[in-house]
Amino acid sequence: MDVSVSCPACRFSVSVPEDDVLTAKIFCRRCRHVFGPLGPDVPPPPPKAPPPRPRAHPKIPADGAPTKAAPPPRRPSRPAPPADEPAAESPVPVRPRRRRRERPARPAGAGQIPVAVPVRPRRSGLRWWAAGGAAVALVGLLAAGGAGWWLLKRVNGAGGWTRYNPPDAPEVGLEFPAPPADSAEQIATIDPHTGKAVRHDPLWVFKCELLNGETYAMRAEELPWEEVRAIPAEQLRQGHLTHVPRLLRGADQRQFQYRSVPTAGYPSNECFVPDIPGRGYVFRMLLVDGRLYTLFVSGPGVTPESPRVVRFFDSFRHARVTPEEAAEPPPDVPDPDALRLLARVPAHNAAVFAPRQNAVLLSTGPNTPDQPRVHPATRAPVKWLSLAPEGLRMTAPAHLARYHYPSFRLEAAAPVAASVTAVAVDETGEWVRGWGDGPSENARRAVGDVTHPAPAPRSGWAAPSAWGRPQEPTRYDPAGVTFASAGRSLSADRARLYSMSGTDRTLDYASGREYDGGLLRAFDYPALTPRGELTVRGARGGAAVAPDAARVYVATGPAEHRPAPRAVVEVDADTLRVLREVPIRSNVAHVAAIGGGRVIGFGWGSGRGNTQRRYALAALIDLNADPPRELLIDLRGHPNRHLLHGDRLYTLGNWELHSFDVSGAASARIRLLGATYSGATEMVLSPDGKYLILNDGCVYWVGGAGPLPPVDPGARW
Repeated sequence: MDVSVSCPACRFSVSVPEDDVLTAKIFCRRCRHVFGPLGPDVPPPPPKAPPPRPRAHPKIPADGAPTKAAPPPRRPSRPAPPADEPAAESPVPVRPRRRRRERPARPAGAGQIPVAVPVRPRRSGLRWWAAGGAAVALVGLLAAGGAGWWLLKRVNGAGGWTRYNPPDAPEVGLEFPAPPADSAEQIATIDPHTGKAVRHDPLWVFKCELLNGETYAMRAEELPWEEVRAIPAEQLRQGHLTHVPRLLRGADQRQFQYRSVPTAGYPSNECFVPDIPGRGYVFRMLLVDGRLYTLFVSGPGVTPESPRVVRFFDSFRHARVTPEEAAEPPPDVPDPDALRLLARVPAHNAAVFAPRQNAVLLSTGPNTPDQPRVHPATRAPVKWLSLAPEGLRMTAPAHLARYHYPSFRLEAAAPVAASVTAVAVDETGEWVRGWGDGPSENARRAVGDVTHPAPAPRSGWAAPSAWGRPQEPTRYDPAGVTFASAGRSLSADRARLYSMSGTDRTLDYASGREYDGGLLRAFDYPALTPRGELTVRGARGGAAVAPDAARVYVATGPAEHRPAPRAVVEVDADTLRVLREVPIRSNVAHVAAIGGGRVIGFGWGSGRGNTQRRYALAALIDLNADPPRELLIDLRGHPNRHLLHGDRLYTLGNWELHSFDVSGAASARIRLLGATYSGATEMVLSPDGKYLILNDGCVYWVGGAGPLPPVDPGARW
């Protein structure tokens, strides 16, 4: 049977077997104090009172006398000795330890002291919390440092230059001071009168922005191949560059500074806009491999000489074309002896050479251009040149004049009653054949084939009586228009004349009647005996005869600049049978045959994007290749008329007269020989290819260098 004994140190009730209470030492499970044995002389413990918990546990000897408190003993390393063994010495004091959770005490066996066995608690997670906090703090410091470094780079762009390839132009590499990205910029089109935006167009650019306000960007644009080949690169870049800065709101065009400057070795054009407002803009325009690249930098205080601007522009690289390959050849320098002004004749609408008669006949009438009022070269004023004798007014609607060739001395002139455009002179020089109005008594005055007597060199032709009554055509055929001025072509041997009756949009300004389109006719020359005709659907201009007079070429297609089938029709010159129809891409209206299955086409092109403007187009087309090889060439302006004699090509139009050497056409090399201003609309070349007569009255010597041939004093400038 157990009895309860109170611990003298903590007053905890300890259960002890009744047989051992007086003889055995007792161990307190609560405060680990060892006391006892309790003899018969030991006074009973005082009544329980909850004293404050002591910090030290005093030791109570066996006689019950109070002693000085001692530290709690060590935990026994082994169980207490049985009751029948002699009592051991007083336990050795031990260092107090932390309280631990206790397990329920097991029932004590016979002769054993009941002991409360502590349970070791699980280790605390404080150390893991401390380690995690340190890791988080380290990551935070690293992130803060990285953010500060990135912010520093974004502010001034220093130390962060990296080469990138734009997604829409992977062939190009550029260094940016910060990572760029695609961006859709809204470009406002400004009304110059009100200064307000009339619309906004999206413009995709590849750009980066720094926190100091600087912007670095690039844009790539694919241009139509016709535009790239037809317009000189310098002119094309400058045209696009002129348009871009105008999109800036508040820009003053008087402040724009343009110059030509290389960019990383590639030819380019630059525009600097100094202040809009408080920001500078620098634009560079490059044309490489048919693509137009726009580089621009903007920001406070930005100039073309800024170090970061220079580094951005000079980092341009192209993967397919090197700067040496992109270098532009020097422009052709015109030869001053290629087109030499020789003489002058009255303005006319047509001129016809009669080599057997040593004459050239001129016809005047409607559509005759004005005579030059100043010298084409020196710009000095010149006197008006008239066909009528001194003191007479020309009241007739048209005239025929005969000049000696090659002195250009006026031999005879005569008024005619109806307008006439001379086309040919017969072998004897007695008749002039052409097209024009019918006789005066014809109420319709419809345009047709007409024949007039040619003025003969005779005495008295300048008398006033000779100018009293205009002569009527001796023959008139109103059935059709045989010799439309826009479609005549004479073979190189001057044995065959080919004429197109017009195009679907060609009008006869004299009669207001529209021609039937696409009728090709062949005549013996100069007798003008018909040999045959062929209808060419969709024909746009005149026929071109090959230098060997074996083939005739006609361009077909729609007149508008829109996607539609276009072709060059090759016709046998003798039988007028279509040999083949070669599809082409170029928008050409008429062609010149240069031999070897090659033609030069003349027409118009139209830009796209920011340059919705038309431009002159000339294409060198090799019909022998499959598909035909087309190379657009620069022929300076839009020629409405052209003549080919041997290796010399003459073009007239857009107030300019040009001469080219086409001997290198097989290698796509056409060289400019001469250029001059001209207001003429028609021209004719002498049979020997040395005299070129324009319908404004200018006669040019194209026979090369050396002294000029003599001319009549009345024909001198």
